[in-house]
Amino acid sequence: MSPDSFASLGAVAVGGAVGACFRALVYHAAARLQHANDWLDQPRGTWLVNALGSLVLGWVVAGGLGADPSTELASLDLVSGVGAGFCGSFTTFSTFIGDCYLLI
Repeated sequence: MSPDSFASLGAVAVGGAVGACFRALVYHAAARLQHANDWLDQPRGTWLVNALGSLVLGWVVAGGLGADPSTELASLDLVSGVGAGFCGSFTTFSTFIGDCYLLI
């Protein structure tokens, strides 16, 4: 692997770690609110995390970081770190499926 590949992998790893921590914080905060205000017994944490992650990923893809990945390698690392790393671990499909199973 080239050093550029390692930088991109590092950005994805750091973004993934941060995204997983943020997911836990948001998910647990929403669960506390849900117990205080039970309405329809919906998994609000999963809905909130997936909506926020989709908005962040849309912003990144639309160029919200001000980076043009085709011209700068550092920009590509930043987009990969936020898009694949942060958003990938922040919005996990497995948690969504687990909550759907519990609702059924």
